[in-house]
Amino acid sequence: MPYLNGIYGKRFRTIAPDTLGFLRRYPWRGNVRELKNVIQRAVLMAKGESLTPDLLPPRIRAATGDIQA
Repeated sequence: MPYLNGIYGKRFRTIAPDTLGFLRRYPWRGNVRELKNVIQRAVLMAKGESLTPDLLPPRIRAATGDIQA
């Protein structure tokens, strides 16, 4: 979603591989709007050019079994 750069004045360029793994493993259950909101929030919080796992909500990381909620 590079268009978010223009909207929010960010320099987002990539999604870190481990972040992409969390997003792929999360059971979105067909809810594209939720995915969009999670990515939008991560871009807003990002300080660099990459979206890292710490920018994802804990529920996303916890649902994949990789961290405790």
